[in-house]
Amino acid sequence: MIGELRAWFGRRFAHSSLARRLAGGMFWTTLSGLFGRVLSLVVGVALARFFGTADYGAYGMIQGTVGMFGALSGFGLGLTATKYVAEYRQSRPEDASQVVALTSSVALVSGVLFSIVLALGAGVLAVRVLGAPALEGPLRVSALLLFLSNVSGAQTGVLSGFESFRRLAYVSVAGGAVSAMALLAGGICFGVRGAVWGLVVGQFAICVFAHLAIVRVAREHGVRLRLWGSWGGSSHLLWRFSVPATLAGLMITPVSWACSAMLVNTEGGLAQVGIFNAANQWFGLVIFIPGLLGQALIPIMSERLGRGDAGTSRRMLKMSTALNAITSVLIISVVWEFGYLIARLYGRGFEATTAVLNIALITGGLLAVLAPVGHVIVASGRMWMGFVMNLGWAICFIGATRLLVYRGALGLAEARLAAYVIHGVWTGLFAWRLLREGRAGTGNNVIPYLKPPGDLET
Repeated sequence: MIGELRAWFGRRFAHSSLARRLAGGMFWTTLSGLFGRVLSLVVGVALARFFGTADYGAYGMIQGTVGMFGALSGFGLGLTATKYVAEYRQSRPEDASQVVALTSSVALVSGVLFSIVLALGAGVLAVRVLGAPALEGPLRVSALLLFLSNVSGAQTGVLSGFESFRRLAYVSVAGGAVSAMALLAGGICFGVRGAVWGLVVGQFAICVFAHLAIVRVAREHGVRLRLWGSWGGSSHLLWRFSVPATLAGLMITPVSWACSAMLVNTEGGLAQVGIFNAANQWFGLVIFIPGLLGQALIPIMSERLGRGDAGTSRRMLKMSTALNAITSVLIISVVWEFGYLIARLYGRGFEATTAVLNIALITGGLLAVLAPVGHVIVASGRMWMGFVMNLGWAICFIGATRLLVYRGALGLAEARLAAYVIHGVWTGLFAWRLLREGRAGTGNNVIPYLKPPGDLET
């Protein structure tokens, strides 16, 4: 039986270049992603045991603040680069060159502007919004992290658009190793501020490695590399793709940050955020495979839809949904079984993490199944419907948090789950209708972009 299955898969791959491309992309993204996820969990547990709940919560809020500003300053440039570099790199290399110039230059400018805003507004955020004056210094340092993250986001999008997943894996592994060492050294020696400096060092290394990779892959594809210069006719992509992608992202990360800020302003709020942050690491583990699959699928879908091949994209959507469902169930089952031991790993004060963890796992499973729906809108290049649907999710999350925040970290986790349940019904019915009518990726309406929240994930 196993031999027959192996032979069947062999025949499928032998006659399908798309299958080979997808398999290659999945291999390298999985390799680098597993390394990053394991490293993230190890470092997160080590920092939690060293910091305690309050400082770990403070560290998580700083990350969330950078993520909130990054959702706006990033301007959807990574997705824009992935979508249009993938679509243009073979048939229109000059247009691909313009897309690289557009995304890189806008990333630099927006990164500088929003980093200045964060640095100048750190005092107001720390004192008046978060009620934690001690965070003012680390927040100012995080402005550097915001700028570098903005640049690396655009670089990652370019590499994904070229389907250069092997080089992207090298960048992720090397940069992740540098970041982990700097993060642990800084956190242990200098506390929360030192941990933020460690993130800055790691992100700088990623930017350097990614730039070197882009230079090589652009030369191989015959695309003239321009990190700054004339955008040609590509500037319309900002309104067509980047603006709605940004607005859709603003309905996720900043809203998640705002809900976490509600929790911070309750009694013992920082400690509760620390517990939520610990559980959120494992939420990230559940949506880990869907994220990797999406990274490999989006450029392939973009290339196929650019050729008018919606049928292949529909088949890929069904396959990825089934794969995500299977993998998420397996991960949830294992983590759920050892939830109590996982909570103990984080040390004293994290005993309540188990209940929060279970809710986070359920939420992650739901999002994992829904995630492939978002790949279609990115590949099709039509994002405005995604913004509207993400707006609905944001309203639900904020409303549920206001009602449940008195329950601490558990209430915040329950509010997020409730928002995704409502959102999932809407988007699921919409996607089912498109697939039934055979219009996925080809009609005026599109499937919404679902970006997993990364507000407090280490």
